[in-house]
Amino acid sequence: MKILQVIPHYFPSTHFGGTPVSCHHLSQNLVKLGSEVDVLTTDVFNGKERYRSKSQPETYANYQIFRFRNLSNTLAYKNRFVIPIPSLRFLFGQLKTYNVIQLHEYRNLLNVLVCLFKPITRATYVLYPLGTFPNYNTQICFKKIFDVLFAKIINSAIDIYIVVSNVERESLIASGVPKDKIVTIYYGIDVVEAKFEKKKLLLYPYVLYLGRIDKRKGVDLLIKAYFKSAIFKDSIHLVVVGNDSNFLGKCKALVGKYNLSKFVHFREPITGTKKATLYRDARLVAYVTENEAYGLVPMEAAFCGTASIVADTAGVAEVLGKYDIGKSVKYGDIERLARLLKKMAVRENKVPKEKVRKLFEKYNWGVMSRRFIEVYQNA
Repeated sequence: MKILQVIPHYFPSTHFGGTPVSCHHLSQNLVKLGSEVDVLTTDVFNGKERYRSKSQPETYANYQIFRFRNLSNTLAYKNRFVIPIPSLRFLFGQLKTYNVIQLHEYRNLLNVLVCLFKPITRATYVLYPLGTFPNYNTQICFKKIFDVLFAKIINSAIDIYIVVSNVERESLIASGVPKDKIVTIYYGIDVVEAKFEKKKLLLYPYVLYLGRIDKRKGVDLLIKAYFKSAIFKDSIHLVVVGNDSNFLGKCKALVGKYNLSKFVHFREPITGTKKATLYRDARLVAYVTENEAYGLVPMEAAFCGTASIVADTAGVAEVLGKYDIGKSVKYGDIERLARLLKKMAVRENKVPKEKVRKLFEKYNWGVMSRRFIEVYQNA
């Protein structure tokens, strides 16, 4: 089976969140299962520069990457609006060689372009929206205009929708997607054996938030709950790690307002063993976000041995609830979040190794990738 993964932004840039990571692990494991996989993306890298490919296609891990140049790197980065300049050779030649074309995320012109070419392909088209299907959070007007112009083009091409939780499934049904075209496959996890730094990275006890710093992620509400909990009086710090999505200024202003600058720390994103070590050494991970189709951070934290407080509507709460890991709270309920922080952060909230083992056996990317193969074949 030959599969094309279509994603608007990709490695080495991870400024847009975790979708390149999930695409990579899915692609890598599909190849291990005997499929041939290519990734189609664009050249957006950061706000100032594009990613310049050394070759076309590039070889990455055990698959290939094709990149279309963006008309505007600024629009692609700051407004998340990719305008790909297509390769006609790819669209009229390479595109016809795939059995399955899977679109990652929803509202982008790369998807529109690929969907317009469905009549000349014989591929099954799969949409993997990863929480981007509903119109919420930011750029509401832009999304409405996009839907008027392009939603029919995309949705008429899609044969099957793969969602990461029952929460996301219900949101698609509410948006008019037929039930029989939706399949739920929980997010995979890439941690086989978490490798840690020999020494602690931080010498004080802390609650950890890891993820993008934007309004939907509720970092401002977490800071308010942290202040209300008064755990800083017990020298328990709050560490916020992630990229700024034009919300860091408001969060820092709150920290100043509450005079918490000695206890609340903002750090750039980290990866690998340092990220695993931050998870491991945290007293608790707080990830109470709004409209979260899944939420990978609490699962990563569990694999590194630390429990989380999550939003009760997040898809990951479905999984963690089955294993009685951590607690859940309604998004925006600062009072209850403060009470949970005060109760839980005074101790280490460790996940037993037996639960970690069971989680890995059921939710590793190898297992999840087999489910994708089954869906492709049935579709």
